[in-house]
Amino acid sequence: MATMSNAPLRLGCATMSYMYECSLEESLARIADLGFREVEFTAGPPHIWPRAFSAAERSSVLRAMERHGLRAITVNQRHYDVNIASANPGIREETLRQLKESIGFAADVGAPICIIVPGKPAPIFSPPPEEIWRLAREGIEECVEHGSKRGVICAVENVGFSLCPLGRDAMRLAAEVGSEYCKVHYDVANANVVESPADVIRELGPWLASVHLSDNDGRVWTHSPLGTGNIDFSAVFGVLREVGFSGTSILELGIHEGHDQAARDAIKRLTAIGWSI
Repeated sequence: MATMSNAPLRLGCATMSYMYECSLEESLARIADLGFREVEFTAGPPHIWPRAFSAAERSSVLRAMERHGLRAITVNQRHYDVNIASANPGIREETLRQLKESIGFAADVGAPICIIVPGKPAPIFSPPPEEIWRLAREGIEECVEHGSKRGVICAVENVGFSLCPLGRDAMRLAAEVGSEYCKVHYDVANANVVESPADVIRELGPWLASVHLSDNDGRVWTHSPLGTGNIDFSAVFGVLREVGFSGTSILELGIHEGHDQAARDAIKRLTAIGWSI
C-alpha cells in the first residue's frame, strides 16, 4: 500500500460546461481567470472535432494555453454515440478511429492522459457478457498501443451505462490489458449512484491516473455543482491522500449556465479541505 502523502492535491477544470456557451478560446480564458492551472479538454463539437482540427488550430490551442498559464492534463472524448465493444464491426472501427484521434490530440496539446469509456452492452439481446468484454479489452489494447507511441496514458473510466459501472470493473479491465500506459480514471459522481467512492478509491490505489469531481444525490446520475448532492468530498480527499494519489482531480460539471459561480464555490469548498489550484 502507498504511504500517505502530505503534498497538496491538484485541482483542474474541464472545458465541458462551456461547450455550448462560448468558444474554446473563451473557455480557456475563463478557466484561467478562475485560478485553475490545469485543464481537461472535452473532445467534441462544437469545441473540438479532432479529425478536422488542423495543425494550425492545435498550435493556436497551445498558444492560448501558454497565454493563460494553463497546462493540459486530460482529454475526454464525447462517447455517447460510439461503442468500443459494439458487435457491429463498423461502429467498433469508427469508435477506435475516434479514440485514436483523441489520443493524437492529447499528444499534440501535451496532455498525458486520454480518458476512455469501455463500451456498453446492447439495450436488448446483447451478446454474452464475456464477448463484449473481450471486444472492449481488445479495443483498449489497440488504443493503449497507439497511446504508448505518443506518450499518452489511456485511462479507463467507470460509467454507469458501460461495461464498467464500478471502479473495480475499470481496474480489472486495466489489469487485463497489463500496460504501464493503461490506468483508471475514477469519476466520483458516476460512482456515487452505485458504490461508495471513498471506499473504492482505497482499492484502486496505484491504478489511479486522474479523478473527476462533481456531485449528485446518489439516486439520479448527474454532474451537479458541489454541495447540491451527498458526496463526502472530505472522505474522498482523505482516501486519495491515503493511497498516495499524485495526479489531478478535475472539476467536471454538467451544467448549461452558471459554471463560473459553481466553479468558484467548488474551489472554496475543495481548497478548504486541502485541494490546491
